[in-house]
Amino acid sequence: MAFTLPSIAVSTSLDGKQVARFGHDFPLAAIDAAGVSTRRQAEGCCGSLAKAVADCEVVICTAIGRGAAGHLAQAGVRLAIVPEGTLVDAAVTLYRSGRLQAGGEPSACDHGHAHDHGHDHNHGCKG
Repeated sequence: MAFTLPSIAVSTSLDGKQVARFGHDFPLAAIDAAGVSTRRQAEGCCGSLAKAVADCEVVICTAIGRGAAGHLAQAGVRLAIVPEGTLVDAAVTLYRSGRLQAGGEPSACDHGHAHDHGHDHNHGCKG
């Protein structure tokens, strides 16, 4: 029986070259064991973004809010934080080689509100 590596999700810059913050305005790419990258679409809040990558082992990003990190954890998706300016290819290579470990703390949300998911944030997030 052959073992296949799970897909890795990366929050990317608009050009897809650099790792970016995991959030509403950033594209997602899922990279499979063969290195094939596919775009993932998600509408609405961080819960929808987490569902879009639920089949991935890890999300690599530069920053993430607490709510989004919680949704990923509930979906069983781990988190790996890299510094801004990290290239997507480099981050994936580091992760697959074991030199980038999953783990890391969520950063504070930076979109201007408390992120307790108890109310509508005017961006479609309801939990």
